[in-house]
Amino acid sequence: MWVQALIGRTGTVLKATIHKAEGAAESFQRSALDAALQCTYKPALAKGKPVPVWVTYKVNFVLSDKSAAPKSPDASK
Repeated sequence: MWVQALIGRTGTVLKATIHKAEGAAESFQRSALDAALQCTYKPALAKGKPVPVWVTYKVNFVLSDKSAAPKSPDASK
């Protein structure tokens, strides 16, 4: 899916929306938006001054099998 975010003059995300859901479940969309709102960026500059800017980026979710995850050293106790 694609997220569109408005980056403010200080580099914080002011607003985030799903640009293209591409069939993603609503829970994945909400997670992508939550993550976007926690990001901080270097502000964009125009004539040397910070300006707000919209960015669009792709978010991919990868599901993994937790049973295949490495075991902690304490798992054998």
